[in-house]
Order: sequence, then structure tokens, then C-alpha cells
Amino acid sequence: MHLTAKDMVIDHHGIVTDCPARHGPGRARVRGIVGRNLAYCSVSKTRSRNSYCTRTRIAAVAATVVSALLLFHFLGPANSPSDSKAVMAGNGPKIVSGHVYDSLLNPVPGADVTVMIKYDSTVRKTLTTSTDLSGFYTVTFGSASDWNEGETIQVDVTYDSLSATNSTIANLNPSQIVDVHFTEVIPEFGGLLVIVVLILPLLVAFVHRYRGKTRP
Repeated sequence: MHLTAKDMVIDHHGIVTDCPARHGPGRARVRGIVGRNLAYCSVSKTRSRNSYCTRTRIAAVAATVVSALLLFHFLGPANSPSDSKAVMAGNGPKIVSGHVYDSLLNPVPGADVTVMIKYDSTVRKTLTTSTDLSGFYTVTFGSASDWNEGETIQVDVTYDSLSATNSTIANLNPSQIVDVHFTEVIPEFGGLLVIVVLILPLLVAFVHRYRGKTRP
């Protein structure tokens, strides 16, 4: 950009300190160093202070908005304590089924089964049933309001004076399997097997010893 010397304000060091631009916004200014030929000199156009401040403020506001959007995207809204576990309400009936075994994996028929949907220490819904001849049980929570995803499915089983329990976390599948194992051997179903397992080695050893004595 070329301007005449009379358009410029020049200090005693030969520095152009101020000069209105001939074209563009009236608040723009140019600065530069005066050459030997004062009739014309080349100076570089600079932005006005007001324009620079405006652009700086816009950039700062844009950076703040972008940062807030990124934080919301990655962190999301804070979960309240009441819904930290129950992520989503159930979308239909929930079938809970499984087998009950003793410690030798023998099925336990006729055991009393209690299935609970629990949220922390609160029981939302309870259903009871008993195992069939194969040790199998099944219950159905018929309403979506009976359970939520992320809540606990707890199965408690009793047989005579023995008890066992197992649990899992409810998901959105329409059915879930929860098997329960007693830590004891139930005599009605596993006692005979235990006796056979203990006696069989003794019986085999006796037979071998007897055959050794009877040989000529």
C-alpha cells in the first residue's frame, strides 16, 4: 500500500505513528518506517485495536463453548444415587430359571425356591416355587415394572435344614439362568453314591488279596 507523506504522522525517528487508510473501514490504521523519498513510502497495513480485540473475544467465547460441549459429551449428566444401578427399566416379562444341585452335582427335587428382584437392600418383587424331579425351577416376572436392568436377581433355596443361594445382575434379555449349588451332600440324592465311591476301592483291594491267597 502506497501513501504520500502528507497523509502520515511521522515522529522524529522517522517512524510512521499514525495514518488513516484510504480504503476500507475508517478505523483502520497503517504504520511503517519512512523511506528516503518522503513523497511516497511503502507501509504495511495493520488491523485496528478494536478489530483485534473483537476477534480475540470471539475466539475465547468459541473455545469456551467447544470445551463445555466436549465435557458434556464425555462426562454426560451426573447420575443421581437413585438411578446409578438401575440403568433402564425392563421392557417386558422376565423369566428366571435354573437347576438346583448338591455338592456332587446331583439334582435336588422338591427344594423350596424364592426368587427376588432387589435394588440395594430393597426387595422390589418376590416369587416362590419348587424344583421338579430334575431339580429344575422357573418363575416369570410378568410386568416390566417388576424389574429394571442392573438390579439384582437373587435365588434362595432351602431343603430341609439346608440352604443355598446365588445371584446375578438383571440384563435386558427376556430370560436368565441362575443355578444354585448346595455345599453339602444331600443323603437322599448323593448319599448312596458317596458310599459306593468310598467302598469300591476297599472291595477291589480285598478281591485282589483274596485271589493272591487262594493261588497254589
